[in-house]
Amino acid sequence: MKYTVFLLLILFCLSCTKSEEQFYIKDHFLNYEIQEVPVDRDYLVGVFYEYSVSSYGDKRYKDMFGKTPILGEYKNILNNSSISSGLVVDTHLEWMNKAKIDFVILNIRSGSTAASSFRSDTAYINRIFSSPNLKDIKIAFAYDYGGLGLGSTVPSPNDSSMIIEYKTNALNNYIKDYTDYMALYFDHPNYMKVDNKSLIFLKNAYRLWAKNNSEVTRLVKEKLKSQGKEIFLVGQQEKWSPPQRYEHRLHNAVDAIYHDNFLGIATNDLTRLYQFHQVTDQNWKYSKKMFNDWGIQYIPNIGPSYNSNLNSGNAISPYYNPYFEKDPSFFEKYCNVGKSNADKNRIVIIESWNVWRYDLQIEPAEEYGETYLDIIRNQFKVK
Repeated sequence: MKYTVFLLLILFCLSCTKSEEQFYIKDHFLNYEIQEVPVDRDYLVGVFYEYSVSSYGDKRYKDMFGKTPILGEYKNILNNSSISSGLVVDTHLEWMNKAKIDFVILNIRSGSTAASSFRSDTAYINRIFSSPNLKDIKIAFAYDYGGLGLGSTVPSPNDSSMIIEYKTNALNNYIKDYTDYMALYFDHPNYMKVDNKSLIFLKNAYRLWAKNNSEVTRLVKEKLKSQGKEIFLVGQQEKWSPPQRYEHRLHNAVDAIYHDNFLGIATNDLTRLYQFHQVTDQNWKYSKKMFNDWGIQYIPNIGPSYNSNLNSGNAISPYYNPYFEKDPSFFEKYCNVGKSNADKNRIVIIESWNVWRYDLQIEPAEEYGETYLDIIRNQFKVK
């Protein structure tokens, strides 16, 4: 028995020595600091911009999570500004110029099948184009094809109600939205161009049900080319999804890809909460390489903070409803993740200017002033 115990003790001690198979926390692939990326040449910075602000959060939770807009709680950007003689939009554009934001991304719905919504969108778009404070800021559209009524659930392969080639007039209306409605703005000197092509973000591109997505895009571009116009189409990929999941929808169908907002993470997803920058950085590096292999560029989509509890406070613990507080150092790190994953077009987009209902805004507030404008200018522009 004594010899047996002695032998077991020796084996235990030997097992405690480091071997090649053992793994230590310092070796973990997420165990690194996000480094500051020097700016030797300006990045192109775009920001998502909402026309109306439907909610600033539930009154019960605003004291815990909410911020106070310097302009007050305006309903839409055409309200009168409280700090100038112009409208809210004019003050916003003045601030955007201070931050050296290059372009704003404006929602536009189908002119073919959602005429009322399209008229509402273009009323805001036209006012932004005519603002005295627009100056050199450009405009790009985020096209929402929801008016085509293709649905949100995965259809069967021959579904005549949801697949764009099979649904009556859906493909023709989709093409017309580009050629007859959005194209009206492409010649404006303030419309954003990439490689001399008009920039369009395709919302929910990963859910555009088609028998052949690349052929749908080819038809759009062919018709535009006959009008002497070209587009640089940026498709949206589902957040936190592997790139291959939507290859059949995006490969050969878009020129670039951006992810839906990574700041909205799933309940109890604590790795993504506490290692957010590293996990996002690794995801984007892998995704960018895959997209580049397809001949598609990548555009990082960053944001300052996120809190769904502000709008629906059923659970206020990060363990159940994860959130990212307003913290300038958090945003600065995220800017560097964006810079390190920017593609040859050097575009980084920010979500958002004024989504207050999720504390997702960079618009100045009484609590933090113009801090986020300063960060954008310092992080993305040559000093």
